[in-house]
Amino acid sequence: MSEPIDFFIHVPKTAGTTMLRIIEDRYPPGSVESLYLAPPEEAAARIARIGPQTRIVAGHVDYGYSRNFPRPFRAFAMLREPVDRAISLFYFVKSEPSHPSHQEVLDGKITIEKMSREQGGMQARFVAGYSPTEEVDDGILLAKAKENLAQKLAVFGLTERFDETLLLLTQALGWKMRGYARKNVTKKRPSKEATDPARLAVIRGHSAVDIALYEFARELFEERLAAQPPEFANELAALRRDAKIVDGVSRVREGIGSIARKLGLGE
Repeated sequence: MSEPIDFFIHVPKTAGTTMLRIIEDRYPPGSVESLYLAPPEEAAARIARIGPQTRIVAGHVDYGYSRNFPRPFRAFAMLREPVDRAISLFYFVKSEPSHPSHQEVLDGKITIEKMSREQGGMQARFVAGYSPTEEVDDGILLAKAKENLAQKLAVFGLTERFDETLLLLTQALGWKMRGYARKNVTKKRPSKEATDPARLAVIRGHSAVDIALYEFARELFEERLAAQPPEFANELAALRRDAKIVDGVSRVREGIGSIARKLGLGE
């Protein structure tokens, strides 16, 4: 029987870039099919024709793309508290010149309220398998997302519980975990607590479906953690120690690289 394909459903701004670096470190060279720049039709076609060398598919693609896999698959995803995700996404776009909406954010044409409206239910859509433009009733969307989360995904995690998520992934996918470094963390953004309450209310209103899904996911996640054996706590402590070391080394290297570039030593 063919080995199943792992399928990382990367919801934007849910610590997925950190997860992608971990993925690249755990799968052989040439075995990761990246769909990050692929238009929808191309992404579906590339999934349909992947060969035996492919071990994992990753990208900003929803669960619906799984229907194109030529052999069995194991899907997994990360979810994040929706209001915090909306704030992080907006300030990421604002600070990232390469993002297609960067200039519109700078010009005030896209506000955080407008972006949160466009992003409303986006996490649920990724998990349920609906595209961003596909029309679907909120109740149906939420029900399908809950069903997939509980029954279809091999494992799921929460950005706020990243270390525990990694250990659950080791169980579901057979990963060998050690330390990791956090990547693509949005800097210079206000915290949720420092955001204007009226603005938060608007964001929450647009995020109602994702908030309901996140609460369901959080409760299910806690249940699965509670079912873990006693040694899980020791493994978690070891992972956090290793991660602290690796993250520290990574930050030092990034700092040295930044200084070298400023001095023209890296050119």
